[in-house]
Amino acid sequence: MESDWFDVSFILRELIEVCTQTSQAYNLSRLIARQSLNQGVVGLLVINCWSTPLVQSAFSHNPPLERVVCLTVNLVLAFASTVLVPLMLIVPYAFDFDFGAAVFPDELVYNEAWLVNVLMESQHALFVRDGGDMTMKTLAHLGIIINIVCLRSILRRRQTSKPINKVVLAASGSTGVTRSVAPADEFRAITQLGPSLVSLVHVPIFAKLRQKRWFRRVPRRLLIIGPVTQFTLICWGFAVLTCHTLALYSTATPPDHVRCSLSTRPWLVRSFTCAVVELNCHSLGTKGAADILDAALRQITSLSVFYVAFTLCPALEIPPAVSGLGNLKGIEIYNSTITKWPSKAAIRAEYHPFISVIYLVRVNMSELPKGLQHPDFPPSLMDIQMCSVNLTSLPSVVADLWPRHLTFLYWELSGLTEIPDVIGRFQIDRLSFAGNDIKEITPTIFSGQRLETFSVADNPSLSQLPPRVGDTSLMYQLQLDFTNISIIARRCNVSASATPLCVNNLSSSHGVGCKLVDRGTVSMYPLEIKDKQRRQLAW
Repeated sequence: MESDWFDVSFILRELIEVCTQTSQAYNLSRLIARQSLNQGVVGLLVINCWSTPLVQSAFSHNPPLERVVCLTVNLVLAFASTVLVPLMLIVPYAFDFDFGAAVFPDELVYNEAWLVNVLMESQHALFVRDGGDMTMKTLAHLGIIINIVCLRSILRRRQTSKPINKVVLAASGSTGVTRSVAPADEFRAITQLGPSLVSLVHVPIFAKLRQKRWFRRVPRRLLIIGPVTQFTLICWGFAVLTCHTLALYSTATPPDHVRCSLSTRPWLVRSFTCAVVELNCHSLGTKGAADILDAALRQITSLSVFYVAFTLCPALEIPPAVSGLGNLKGIEIYNSTITKWPSKAAIRAEYHPFISVIYLVRVNMSELPKGLQHPDFPPSLMDIQMCSVNLTSLPSVVADLWPRHLTFLYWELSGLTEIPDVIGRFQIDRLSFAGNDIKEITPTIFSGQRLETFSVADNPSLSQLPPRVGDTSLMYQLQLDFTNISIIARRCNVSASATPLCVNNLSSSHGVGCKLVDRGTVSMYPLEIKDKQRRQLAW
C-alpha cells in the first residue's frame, strides 16, 4: 500500500480488470438473450472505467484515502462482475427445477429457446470455453484476491508515528515529490500482507532489487502513466457504451418468413442475429428446396445461430449453409421428409465442434442420411433422439463414426421389430425403444452397457428380457409398461403398468410399479408436448 510502486501496480491491475470485464460483456452480448442482464454488466464495466478517474480527482488532496477508496470501489465492482453475474445467470433456473422428480419439466427441456438459454448461460457461468476464457476468468478472480489482501494490510497495520516513504503519481494529483524513510518502514505494508509475500521480500533477488535506486523510486518518465490511464479509461467507457447501444438498437431486419425464437444483440455485428432459428417450409413457400432454405439461412449471422429447426418440409434438402453454423448446439427436423442431406451439408467436427443435440421427430427417411455419417463426425454429440420415424436400421459404420459414449439415445414409435446389433457397440446412459414392435432382445446388445434408464415400454410382443442387461449397478429406472413380460431379474425402480407382472398381482414391495398410466405417455420423448409447441408456433 505504501510502496512507491503502488500507483503503477494499481493502474496495471485496473487495466487488466477492465480487459477481463470487457471480454465478459462482449461474450455475454453474443451468448445471452436477457438484455437486462447485459445492460447490468455493461453498466458495471462503464462505472469501473469512470470511477477510478473520478475518485482520483475527488481525493487528490488526500492520497492515502484516495488509495483506500480506489481499492474498495474496485473490489466491489470486481466482486459484482465475477461472482454476482454468474449467480444471476444460474439462480433463476432453480425456480424451474422440479426437486421432487429431480429433473426439469419436459415442457422446458424440449423448448428449444429455453434449452439454448440453459446451454449458453451455464457455459458462461460454470465452464470455460477455451484457454483465453480461462485466462480472463483467472485474472478476474486474482484481482479480487489482491484487492482483499491490500485492504487487509491497511486494517491490520499498526499505528506508527514514524514518517513513511511515499511517492504519489500525477494520477493522484501530486507533484511527484518523495521523502526518504528508514529501510525498516519502507516495505512495512508489503511485509504485513501475509506469509507468502513476506517470504518473497527475503528472497535474495528481491533484496538486491530493493537496493537499486530505480526500484526504490518511481522513474519520472512513469509519472505520465496516471493522466494517460485516466484518459484511456474514460474513452474506454464511452466506447463500450457506444458498442452496447448500437447493438441494442440495431436496425437489422429478420429475413421474411423465418422465425426467430431467441434473439441476441452481439457487439459490432450489423446483420441480423438469431440464436434459435426455425425454417418452416410451408411459410417459405417451398417443399424444402436447398437453394431457398440456403438463401434464408445466409441472411442471418452464421455464428449467432445455436439451434436450427427445419419443419413442415415434404421434400427436405438440407442446405449447404448449415456447414457455416460454427456455434451450432442442436439441429431438429420436424414433420418432414428428408430427400437429400449431402456431405457438403453434413454434421462434422470441423464445422460444428459444439453440437450436442440432434432431434428427428415425425421424419420420413428411407435410410440414415449421409449428413449423419460423415467420417469427421463431432465427438461433442451426446443426445440423439428419433421419434415417429420410419428408420428401422442403422448401418454398422456408425459405431466407428458416432461418439462411443452417448448420454441419450431414443428410438421410439418407429416400427422397430428388432434392435440393431450396432447399438451394442455404444455406451449409453439413457436408452429407449418405447412404442415399437420389438419381439426379442439379444443379450449381446447390452454386453457393454452401463444403463441408468432403459425403456422398452409399449412393445406388446416382447415377453422377456435378457438375463443380464449390461452393468445394471447404475440403473435406477426400468420401463416395461404395456409389454408381455412376466418375469424380471433386476430389482430397481420398475414401471410395469398393464403387464403380466401386474396382472399376476405382483406387489409393489417387489419394486414394481403397477399404477395404470396412459399409453400415450410412456415414451421418453414427449411427442405430445412437441406437437403442441409446434402448433402454437404455427404461422
